[in-house]
Amino acid sequence: MVSRKTAQGVHPLEMTRKARHRPLWVALADRLLTVGTWLVSGLAALIVGVTAPLRRQHVANPRQRTLLRLEPMNLEVVDRYQVEEHIAPNPNPFFLRTLQVAFVPQPGTEQQRTFSDQVSVIQVSQHPPSWLEQIGLSTINGWWAAVRLARRLVDVCRQEHVGLVIAQDPHLLGCLGWFVARLAGVPFGIHVVQNYDASARSVGRVAFPPFRWPMVERLVERFLFGSADLVIGNWEHYKDYALAHGASLEKSFAYRFYPSSLHRVDPGERKNLQATLGLEGRPILLSVGRLHPVKYPGDLLAMMTHVIADYPRAVLLMVGQGELRPQLEREAHARGLEESVRFLGWRSQEELLDLFVTADVIVVAHMGVALSEAALSATPIVAYDHDWHSELLGCDERGLVVPFRDAAAMARAVVRLLEDPEFGKSLGAKARAYALEHYSKEMAQRIEYRICERFFSTLYRSTTV
Repeated sequence: MVSRKTAQGVHPLEMTRKARHRPLWVALADRLLTVGTWLVSGLAALIVGVTAPLRRQHVANPRQRTLLRLEPMNLEVVDRYQVEEHIAPNPNPFFLRTLQVAFVPQPGTEQQRTFSDQVSVIQVSQHPPSWLEQIGLSTINGWWAAVRLARRLVDVCRQEHVGLVIAQDPHLLGCLGWFVARLAGVPFGIHVVQNYDASARSVGRVAFPPFRWPMVERLVERFLFGSADLVIGNWEHYKDYALAHGASLEKSFAYRFYPSSLHRVDPGERKNLQATLGLEGRPILLSVGRLHPVKYPGDLLAMMTHVIADYPRAVLLMVGQGELRPQLEREAHARGLEESVRFLGWRSQEELLDLFVTADVIVVAHMGVALSEAALSATPIVAYDHDWHSELLGCDERGLVVPFRDAAAMARAVVRLLEDPEFGKSLGAKARAYALEHYSKEMAQRIEYRICERFFSTLYRSTTV
């Protein structure tokens, strides 16, 4: 499975009108056409859903077929992280070939890339150049781009002998994947990579802005999860999210996303950067993640106000970029943390290797795959009891887990580890051993293969796939 992170800032089809002022008639036309598009889409979904059984095909020899995966992945991100094999597209071990379609919000023209005989990527913009975009009907242009892509992908399914369509969200890509799969007569799956309810609460709006209201978003999610032939959660936590929103237990599976093998390097072979950073003798805390509301970076500043009461020379290194950085810098100044917090911005994976072992404690408000990277450093971790954290850390078995959004509790856990380094080393060693065993590319591919094998044997009640 690909796609390390899904952006939660400006969302697909919502390249909204913030940056420009449009004439009133254009805004009204856009709104009316959007409502009309919703009505037409609903009618089309009804027709496709009712007639889908007539088009359903038996996928013979699925291992000789192509997997079609719809993702928000951006080829620019792949180029930036090309050293990471979990970012660069990987083939599904069950299928003969994997075709990934990246439907991205950035305006632009189509790009195609072949990574190997088994993996190809097509990147299509949700906002291609058109007269609709030029006169301000951005939303309609986005919907029209989705319709054109759906028609094209139905042809691709037939030409490439697609055996399964998987979409990486239960929103835009889910709707697109459902239409394509049902029209082509092949199974449809959803890959769940986050808890969308939690994301919506953190940013104060629905995860997919064009839905506008939480009730609409939940209804769409429930429909897609309920009608999906296969649901895969990146971790057990995301599988549970899908089950709570209408997915079938028999059709739902948990996958284990894995970190780059770069992070499997022994901690003793990495470089401690305390001297380079000018932090010799100071307790160092480290956080890694986007500076975005879904990551709760502000909580870490609140935590630091408690930590420096016991360790005045402690310093928090915050690695990552994001829309909240100016606000966080102002907040750090207001809290008197100018000497206690450093914003390091984006760092390469090679730099992260050394930063992880430089820290005395890694603090986690919300991490995705970076949590398994942190665990592989053997540096002790303190994390909120949130999202999938406890799957890796256990209940204080391989790291300290504190109540969600309780910055004071996180600070107490940090102080405990600073006061008892041997206890921290013990937790870190256990976390690394667990991550080495459970979060590897080989393990992930075995799980992915078994999921597909079981899915097709169950789908057609046959063990001959």
